[in-house]
Amino acid sequence: MNIQIIIKNTLNQLNSVILGKERAVHDALACLLAGGHLLIEDVPGVGKTTLAQALAHTLGFEFSRPRALAQALDQSFGDAAKPVCEWLLRLERARYQADASTGAISALQREFKRLPWSTLLAQKPR
Repeated sequence: MNIQIIIKNTLNQLNSVILGKERAVHDALACLLAGGHLLIEDVPGVGKTTLAQALAHTLGFEFSRPRALAQALDQSFGDAAKPVCEWLLRLERARYQADASTGAISALQREFKRLPWSTLLAQKPR
């Protein structure tokens, strides 16, 4: 079978799972076929994990999802990490908001200094 047909069939299969993201699917497949690494960044809930799972399944790879920093902190330090985790999530949301102002990001950066780092650093991971 011709490689162009295989790639076209693969794209069609992926696009049947990931709806409305044809460009992202094309770029992701091209990156992987070229032997490159792929970092998928976007706002929460738009299908980044689904795209990675679909790529892995379609190409016969194993899929595992790395934990985000906030998840890793929460699982390792529990309640002591909650303020830091919440701050990280707010910062991530602010970065992706279309109307994110420099002031909103600056306020989060100032808040960073007030987080309970001494409590977190004094505690041993689970």
